Amino acid sequence: MNIEWAEKEHKTRTFLMFAGLTVYYLLFFVLKIYSKHGDTFGTLPLIAVTALYMSLAFIIFHKNTLSLKTNHVLSAAGFAITPILSYFSVELILHGILGTDIPLEPDIVLLNCGIYALFMLFVYMLSCSFKWASVITYIFDIGMGLAMFLVLDERNTALIAEDFLSIGTAGNVVSDGLYPLNLFFSSFAGISIAYAGIIVMSRLVCPKAPAKRYRAGVMILSVIPIFLFAWIYVSSPILDSYTSELYLPQKAYARCGSMFALAESTKDTEVVKPEGYSKAAAEKIAADYKSDDITAESSGKKKKANIIVIMNESFCDLQSAGNGFTTNKDVMPFVRSMKNNTIKGNMYVSGFGGGTAIMEFEFLTGCSNAFLPESNIAYQTEIKSDMPSMADRLKKLGYTGITAIHPFSGSGYKRDKAYPLLGFDKFLTQDDFTSSADKKKVGSLISDESAYNKIIEEYSASKKKTSKPYFTFEVTIQNHSPYRSFDQGIRITDKKINSDNTEKYLNYIHESDKAIKYLVDYFENKKDPTVIAFFGDHPPAISGDIYDQILGKKLIDTDMAENIELRKTPFFIWANYDIKEESGVDMSTSYFSDLVEKTAGISSRTGYQKFLSDFREKVPVINAFGYRAANGKYYRIDDKTSPYYKLVWKYSILQYNDLIDPDNRISGFFS
Repeated sequence: MNIEWAEKEHKTRTFLMFAGLTVYYLLFFVLKIYSKHGDTFGTLPLIAVTALYMSLAFIIFHKNTLSLKTNHVLSAAGFAITPILSYFSVELILHGILGTDIPLEPDIVLLNCGIYALFMLFVYMLSCSFKWASVITYIFDIGMGLAMFLVLDERNTALIAEDFLSIGTAGNVVSDGLYPLNLFFSSFAGISIAYAGIIVMSRLVCPKAPAKRYRAGVMILSVIPIFLFAWIYVSSPILDSYTSELYLPQKAYARCGSMFALAESTKDTEVVKPEGYSKAAAEKIAADYKSDDITAESSGKKKKANIIVIMNESFCDLQSAGNGFTTNKDVMPFVRSMKNNTIKGNMYVSGFGGGTAIMEFEFLTGCSNAFLPESNIAYQTEIKSDMPSMADRLKKLGYTGITAIHPFSGSGYKRDKAYPLLGFDKFLTQDDFTSSADKKKVGSLISDESAYNKIIEEYSASKKKTSKPYFTFEVTIQNHSPYRSFDQGIRITDKKINSDNTEKYLNYIHESDKAIKYLVDYFENKKDPTVIAFFGDHPPAISGDIYDQILGKKLIDTDMAENIELRKTPFFIWANYDIKEESGVDMSTSYFSDLVEKTAGISSRTGYQKFLSDFREKVPVINAFGYRAANGKYYRIDDKTSPYYKLVWKYSILQYNDLIDPDNRISGFFS
C-alpha cells in the first residue's frame, strides 16, 4: 500500500474514532440530565466516565509501538474474551431496567457466552479476521442491547422472537419519532465495555488472514461448533430445564440471561398441534353445535341495527389495576356514567403494552391467542387464505359498508393483506384522512375525534345509497405511547405515583372519553337503530416503574393470576334503542363479537358461536396467559389437572381446524 495513502487512512480512522467517542461522551451528559429514570449520577460515576474517556482517547491517539508478536497475542486474547465481555455488556445495558442482579451462575454465563461466540465465529468464518469478527460482535451487542432496552422500557415486557415479525410495524412508529431512549447509568457502563472493545481491537495489529488454500479449513472449523450448539439446542434434552415465562419474558431475562432467553423464545414461535387433533376429532366436537341458516335471516323482515365497533388504542382504566390511585377529577367521566341501554365491564385481553393486532384477530374471528405462541400475530403468520370472521358473516347477513379503519400506516401487522382475507371490502388508513375534520391530532397522531368523524362520514355516505344496516370496525391510534404534554386538567393526587408519563397518559384518556361522548351523542339522535361496541386493546406502554407502583410490588415478581387480572380494559356495548342493561361483566376478546351481534338483533348463529357461548359460561375469562374458570380459580392452558381441561382442549381443536388447517376446515361451522 502507498505509505502516504496509508498514513491518510490512519488519520481518518483516528479522527472518526475520536469523534465517535466524543459524541458518546457528550450524550452521556445530555441523557444524564434528561433521564426519565431519575438516576442520581454522582461524582464517582462521572469521574469513572471521564477517566474512561481519557483512557480511550489515549489509546486512539497513541502510536502502537508494541512488537508484532505482542500485537498478535493481544488481538487473539481480545478475540477470545469478546463473548465474555459481550455478555456483561448486554446484561449491564439491561441491568437498571430489569432491576435484578446479573446472572452469574456458570451454566448461565456459559450458555449466553456460547451464543455470542457462535455469532462471532460466523463473522470470522466470513472475514477470517480477528479484528472484524470482534468489532462486528460488539456492534451487534450494542444494537441488540439497546433494542431489548427500548422494547422493555416502552412496552413493559421483554423482546421475544415473535416480535421480529412485527419489525415493520415498529419501524412505522419509530419513523414518526415517537420513542425516545433514556438510559440508566448501568446501560452506559454496558455500552462502554463494548465501545472500549471496539477501540482496542481497532488499534491492534491482528494476524493476517489465512492463505486462500487454508480458508476452507478455517470455515469448517468455524462451522463445527455452530452446528454442534444448534444440535444441542434443538434436539438434546440438556437445555430442557431452561424454560421461558412467556407471560412475562423479562423473568427469563433475569433468570437465564437476556440473549439465551431471547434464543429460547424461538422455540415458542411454532403453533403446536393439539394432542389428538384430526379433522374427524374437530367434526365430532362440532356435531353438537349446528349452525343456523344465515341466509334465512338475511332475507327476513326484521330490521337489524348498524354495528360500529371501536378498538381503542391503549384505552385502560389504570386506576382499577392493583392498588389503584387517586386523581383530582374523573379521568373517564362519560364512560363511567353510561348506564342506559348499555352493557359494560372488563375485557380481558392477551396483550400488554403492545400487540394490538392480537386483540383484533381474537375479536373478529373468535379465536384465542391462548392456543398460539404468546406474541404470535396471526395476521402475519397464519392467515394466508380466506378466513371466516365477523366481517364475512355480516356481509352474508346483508350488511353494507364492511369497512375497516385505522388512522395510521396500513401495512402495520400486514393489515392490508389480512383484512381482505377476513372479508372486509374496504380499508381506510391515514392516507384517507384528508378532510378538515380529519386533521385534529393529539400529540403527533390522529385524534380519536377525527377517527370517529371518519366513521360518521362513511356511515352517512352509505345511508345515502342504501337503507341496509351498516358495519365498520375501527382501530384508533391517538393513545399510542409515548405520551407528550397534552393538558386536560388531570392530576395524580396519590403520592405513591410519581410518574409524569402516567399523568400525560391519563390526560390522553380524558380526551378519548370526550370523543366517545361525541360519537354516542351523534348516533343517539339518529332514528336508525345503531349499536356501538367499544373496548381497549391492551394496558398502556408507559415507561418507568408505574406498574410496580400500582401493584405495590415489582411487575417482574407477579404470578400468572396477577398477570391475567392486570390485562384488562374497559368495554361497553351501547344502543340507541332499548336493550337489557348490565354492568360488571367480565369478557374475553374472543367472545365479544357474538355478544355484539346478539345485541344488534341478530338471532342466527354459527356453530362456533354456540360453542363459544357454552364455553364462556364455564370459562368466563381466557387469554394468552391462562384462564379464570367459573369456580373462580386460575389455570394455565396446559394444566391437565384442571376440571376444565377437556373443554379447553375442545376449543383448541376447533381453533386449530379453523386457523391452521383451513384445507380441512369444517364446512358451515365457522361461517
